[in-house]
Amino acid sequence: MNILGLSAFYHEASACLLRDGGIVAALSEERLSREKHDPGFPLKSIRECLRIAGIGVHDIDHVAWYENPQMKRERQLSHASEDLWLSSPPELPEHSIRYALGYDGEIDFFPHHLSHAASAYYCSGYRDAAVMVVDGVGEWATTSLGTASPEGIEFLDEVLFPHSIGLLYSTVTSFLGFKVNNGEYKVMGLAPYGQPRFAEQFRTLLKNSESADFTLDLKYFNFSGKGKMFTKEFSELFSLPPRQANDTLEQMHKDIARSLQLVLEETLLQKTNYLYAKTNTKNLCFAGGVALNCVANGRILREGPFESLFVQPAAGDAGGALGAALLAAAKHTSGAYTANP
Repeated sequence: MNILGLSAFYHEASACLLRDGGIVAALSEERLSREKHDPGFPLKSIRECLRIAGIGVHDIDHVAWYENPQMKRERQLSHASEDLWLSSPPELPEHSIRYALGYDGEIDFFPHHLSHAASAYYCSGYRDAAVMVVDGVGEWATTSLGTASPEGIEFLDEVLFPHSIGLLYSTVTSFLGFKVNNGEYKVMGLAPYGQPRFAEQFRTLLKNSESADFTLDLKYFNFSGKGKMFTKEFSELFSLPPRQANDTLEQMHKDIARSLQLVLEETLLQKTNYLYAKTNTKNLCFAGGVALNCVANGRILREGPFESLFVQPAAGDAGGALGAALLAAAKHTSGAYTANP
């Protein structure tokens, strides 16, 4: 059975081909198009996957998409802005698969966080594991905690948009003059050069709890899709104007990065402790864009309760194609698939 997994139309478009449950090829479109974080339909990657496998489109049994386009559109409409028309319509994935690829078979659409979780669990080698997905936002979920076993993946707790650790990190990325969905690693890399003197301000922005929940104080954020991600209150909280891209990096910018990183690590450690107490398993699978924060991952492994940690190497949306393909393989073979909640 040949299954093609796809992700596209936001950033990090990619394709993955499975044959009888084994990974034949997986490729990000940017590697061929030479456009960093290429969001377009990954036709070049698809062609290369098919070439590596020695098959054609007519040999594909199932296509799997890494998110639910209709649910994503509902969230976008609920926070509509003047530039909503710039986002892709929910029909675009299927139309692209049908007409650009020339495929007329079955298409499976899987929830975004489930694709992330599957990309980690099914590649981890664990039989039983806790799963944690943390990113900007999927359809609605921004953080998902659950369990995985040969019987499938089940989410036990979710945090929903607009409350998002990933969007907080992206907001600070923008405030520090870096490009969102591109420069977050620069904030992580800047953090060791600073002091956490703004940690209390970040604990004002992010109110954590002893359970899975947390909230952002939304007066500091603008997630409408129009304008900057931060409000004037955000600047006032730090008594600092936003840095422009060509401005010199001052010590205060490094201190902001360090403070953010500290609060991120504290929050993720608390979530892993909560998840461990709820699941009582020794293994943790972690995926989503925030799982690319290797400094936080190190603290989770050293200081957290889990004995073993597997982080999906393509933890961002590029890995969604892999996760969707693996979910389709489970669905159409063993039935080890669940759409909970």
